[in-house]
Amino acid sequence: MTIIRVRLCETDRVDYGIDGEPLPDVLTVDLEALKDITAAELEGLDRALNTPLALFLEPLERWDLRTAQVGRVAAWLAVHQYGSKVPFDDFQPRLLRARFDREVQADPPAGPSEYSSEAVPAESFSAA
Repeated sequence: MTIIRVRLCETDRVDYGIDGEPLPDVLTVDLEALKDITAAELEGLDRALNTPLALFLEPLERWDLRTAQVGRVAAWLAVHQYGSKVPFDDFQPRLLRARFDREVQADPPAGPSEYSSEAVPAESFSAA
């Protein structure tokens, strides 16, 4: 299982916060949970990103998160998973001020995880 921890700069945490409240210092993206979303949720994310999310799964799991496009997708997924509804096209974080950490854990057992869409409300991952 791969978890990406995203630390946006203070300005971005304020700019992309929710209802005037800044985002937390650390946001996370659980890639295993993304693999458990439904087809409709995946289609919504694909539309929001203007490209298939599946193209980013391997880069998110293995590549340098400092690559601008991969880092932007990771940060946007983290912000959206937290609840912000900023459209991807409007999401312009200061990536060189952001910090990304990848945490890889032993493979989870087969089947839905505690972080799957069965346990997490669908709106947590929705693109709208």
